[in-house]
This record gives sequence, structure tokens and C-alpha cells, in this order.
Amino acid sequence: MHLDLLAVLGQGRETALPENLNLLVGLILGLPLLGFLLNGALSLWQPRAKAAVSIIGAGVLLGAFATALVALVVTAAKEA
Repeated sequence: MHLDLLAVLGQGRETALPENLNLLVGLILGLPLLGFLLNGALSLWQPRAKAAVSIIGAGVLLGAFATALVALVVTAAKEA
């Protein structure tokens, strides 16, 4: 059974998919690095901000995962 992610979202292929895969790869690699830098800076400036550190840590990884899924859909759409 094949589930078309774009059909579920109700968007067309032309408007929903970014064309630049280099940007997506940069985001996949850059988001965890950004989280590392933000968490490091936050731990130096606000050592008691443990909730913010947790939110940033989980958020950047979820963002990188979502970006990887978008890149997978873009790659699969280009091959189809």
C-alpha cells in the first residue's frame, strides 16, 4: 500500500516541494549544530534554564528529522 504524503496534506507537488536539495541537506546538518551552539551559549549565560535546553535539544532534532523526511519525499518525487 502506497501512501502519498502530499495527497494527505492536500497540496500539489509543484507548490509543496522545495526544488533545492542542497538547502535541505544544509538544514539537516545545520539544525543539530545550531542546537549545540544555542545550548552551549545558554548553559553559559543561564545555567538554570534546563527547560529551554531540553526544548532546543529536542526541537532541533525533530526539525532535522522532518527536513530529512521532506528531502526523502523530494528525492522520491524526482525519481517518479
